[in-house]
Amino acid sequence: YQPWSGPADFKSYLLFNQTAEPWDKPKVRQAVALALDRERLAAETFGGSRTPLLSPVPDAVPGYTAVLPTRDLNRARALLLETGYSETTPLAIELWYVSDGRYSAVEEAYATALKTQLEETGVFQVTLNSAPFEQFRAQLGECSYPASLLGWPSPGRPVDYLDVMAWTEFFVTSNSFCLNYESAEMEALLTAIRAETDLVARQALYAQLQQLWAEDLPTLDILQQPTFAISLPNVNNVRIDALGLLHYEILTKGGDRGRCQVSCLRCQVQTP
Repeated sequence: YQPWSGPADFKSYLLFNQTAEPWDKPKVRQAVALALDRERLAAETFGGSRTPLLSPVPDAVPGYTAVLPTRDLNRARALLLETGYSETTPLAIELWYVSDGRYSAVEEAYATALKTQLEETGVFQVTLNSAPFEQFRAQLGECSYPASLLGWPSPGRPVDYLDVMAWTEFFVTSNSFCLNYESAEMEALLTAIRAETDLVARQALYAQLQQLWAEDLPTLDILQQPTFAISLPNVNNVRIDALGLLHYEILTKGGDRGRCQVSCLRCQVQTP
């Protein structure tokens, strides 16, 4: 068999209820961002099938800007100290994750690795909890989970457009996930982006949006992943685009090995 992959079209992220303690404190959210070692998470938990994500949008999306910090435990501890927490006055937090394999087969290990990294600050004390997605979604909508590990987009449902807004707008205009995030500056940016038709000016606004995202953290994005496909050895021209869609119309086969078959995460394609 022959492996194929496309650009990243999925992201995993942490979501905070920003009206619940301690997530109502920006410095606590920033401390979490600084505590994460994305390279280690990608390598040790996912074997390299995921890669670090330093923006709310995958790096194949036009307008992507790397804005999130890399790991700095000293800065994380300093921010926590400024909010009243230290190794002698630790901060206990609860982190929920989806237990039914919706986002990966190793979600428990992923959540455990996040717990380990946060506790390496010496300040965070993390309790993990989990639920299957249907229960998880209902409780999340009722603001029952202060901090959650999720994925976007939903499995089998790619984003509508290859655009920064397709990866961001939902999180700041809908309260389905109970972020309770409010920002007049973000609202003004979204309004300006919707009205802007000049491509260069729009890209500049996208950069501003991502920078503000890194400051406010409506979501804390962690890792990204492409769609993977496996084909029979005689199949060529397997193309998966940045929406995660397999372009079966350009598949070709060589030799006399029979059918042309490709299997991927979202589809099964067979042609005579």
